[in-house]
Amino acid sequence: MTLTYRLFFGLLKNALFDTEIGVSDSENCNTETLVEVLRIAKKQTVFALVFDAIDKNHLQLPQQAVLQSVVMVEQIRKHHILLNGELKALAELLDTHNIPYVVVKGQVVGTCYSQPHLRQGGDIDIFISPTHFEEAITTIHQAWNAEMDDGDSDKHIHFLHNHVSFEIHHSLTHFYNKKQDAYWEKILAEDTTSIVTIDGYNIKALSPTLHTLYVFLHLYHHLMELGVGLRQFCDLALIHHRCSLDIDKDRLQQHLQKVGLERAYRACGHILIRHLGLPADEFPYQLSDKDDAYGTKLLDVVLFRGNMGFYNKRFAGMGWRHNLESFFIKCSHFFKFFPLAPMYSTRWILNQTLRKVRIKMLK
Repeated sequence: MTLTYRLFFGLLKNALFDTEIGVSDSENCNTETLVEVLRIAKKQTVFALVFDAIDKNHLQLPQQAVLQSVVMVEQIRKHHILLNGELKALAELLDTHNIPYVVVKGQVVGTCYSQPHLRQGGDIDIFISPTHFEEAITTIHQAWNAEMDDGDSDKHIHFLHNHVSFEIHHSLTHFYNKKQDAYWEKILAEDTTSIVTIDGYNIKALSPTLHTLYVFLHLYHHLMELGVGLRQFCDLALIHHRCSLDIDKDRLQQHLQKVGLERAYRACGHILIRHLGLPADEFPYQLSDKDDAYGTKLLDVVLFRGNMGFYNKRFAGMGWRHNLESFFIKCSHFFKFFPLAPMYSTRWILNQTLRKVRIKMLK
């Protein structure tokens, strides 16, 4: 690993767990290296965290880089405040109409950070069971005049409100296997809702054990598709850290075995422990050499592709070239990491390919 990446991970660990940077002499922390570190941080959607660590450790950046960074961090902070306000407003609306819901990922995970406003937020994801889904959609549409769009998703409805993107899920994930889908629906139905306080309001969320599992499922799904940023791994690391006493590790292992993703989870553990600084005893597995080997390969993809696989693509945007390139990227990921989740990988790529074909035929 290059000096730049060692410094980047040292700063990120410092931001997450307040550990020593590990790369301290002035030559290693020169301004050019720090500017490159911030470029990496932006690509991985951890910019505000890394910049705060640079500032906290009194490392010197060029004045222009400082000014640009302060503007970006302020934008991230304002978006965080906006997301919290919109989430609170929707939770209040659903509670007023006695519509049960749980918020997943996003702002709920943000509460695990020592400074939540430094976490770069995206959209708001809420799960509402099929029993109450239509009532919820009608209520939101009437109260907010929101224009609903399901795109090509079979799991959620999407809408914008005050420039914030919402996804209202009637299904959180598919394993494309009747037995595993039934298992997921069973544990979801039996889950005990936890409460997370955001802006002084009690927000309903999944239990720490099931939420940890779902954050991983979402992360691994996107990682195998086109790529995912380190922010997603930071979320998983901090859930394990902040909720260590509340996560039933035996139960989590059972869930991972049932859905065929135990080896994939162990490989991701390499990134959480070796590179982000999660204490090893807060992870439910003791890592093997094989876990570390596959974890290193996963990290290579993360660093190369960046947030949601946006980087190092020849054909951006839309069009057949973009679609063909995306397809080959997905195939390369699934083949490279096939041993981590053989059945999951096979079913997922077959179902996604067939689904795309059906959508194009219907159009």
